[in-house]
Amino acid sequence: MKSTESETTEKVKNIPIKKIDGINLPYLEIEMYNGTFCDLNNQPRSTKVLYVCYMHGKHEVYSLKETSTCQYEVIVLSPLLCGHPRYKPQDSGENIINCYSLGGGTKKPRSLLEMNIDSYKYRHKKPESETHVRVEIHPIDVFGDQERTTTPPPETPADTSPVESFLSGKNCLHGGSGWWKYEFCYGKSVEQYHVERDGSKTSINLGRFDRSKHLNWIEKYPQKRPKPLAQRKQLSHFYSSGTVCDKTGKPRQTVVKLKCLENSSNLGAVSLYLLEPKYCEYVLGVESPLICEILSRADENGLVEASDTSPVRDGINEEDVFDTNKVITT
Repeated sequence: MKSTESETTEKVKNIPIKKIDGINLPYLEIEMYNGTFCDLNNQPRSTKVLYVCYMHGKHEVYSLKETSTCQYEVIVLSPLLCGHPRYKPQDSGENIINCYSLGGGTKKPRSLLEMNIDSYKYRHKKPESETHVRVEIHPIDVFGDQERTTTPPPETPADTSPVESFLSGKNCLHGGSGWWKYEFCYGKSVEQYHVERDGSKTSINLGRFDRSKHLNWIEKYPQKRPKPLAQRKQLSHFYSSGTVCDKTGKPRQTVVKLKCLENSSNLGAVSLYLLEPKYCEYVLGVESPLICEILSRADENGLVEASDTSPVRDGINEEDVFDTNKVITT
């Protein structure tokens, strides 16, 4: 019995740990080989998939990064792994620290006691004289001698819908957990950036939205058109004319896939992922229950109109407004 317990303890010690957001979490690793042949090292690509115990996870991809040339690491947050006793998160190891005075001294530091006394005196001090402040509000006579009216001018209600704010390009989505982060503003652009410690920002444009180029792309690839409404689960948009790629000599481009996420417990959740299947050609996935609301509003080219604006606009010459949403990123 003792040998069995020692073997179990030794196995628990050998379980690998991954630090995510400052927390050590146990994980289960699965390695996948024989991927697409890599031109850089003349070897097939491989990926290590780390299933991490996270009680609040929804089996989403937390990060996807290239650890070395054509070798990748994917972290998946899964609550199912937490059901196994060997993969439960470790205790934080925090200990209570009790302080005691030495040599019969006071229980509290002398400076703290003096501060408490001064605070008590100040709170119970009677004011020598009361101070009164008189505030008068006078309306501004904007009508002159004309008859005034008490009817307030009609106000246009602000659109607080997250869907309409997203479609208008006002609310941009942010993703990425590694060196590179990325930002997606609907109908405007896809940016990849890195912020240095000194606050300086390195930015690479992965594509800008241009309506005419999107229509040309949809004509060239008709399979990207929206499916019939009963079968429609996603919309595809083409963002082009990004920063010129050093390896191909061509501007970067991104296909944005807006996917309807059904049966989600959090209606406001947004999941992002960015893939690069070819050099400087990207696929940005945006998955959310909010996307389900706009599928029926798409035209034959996949474009969606905001309720109070014209169809999706070219965002190249418009002023960017960045209101970061709370999103689940991958």
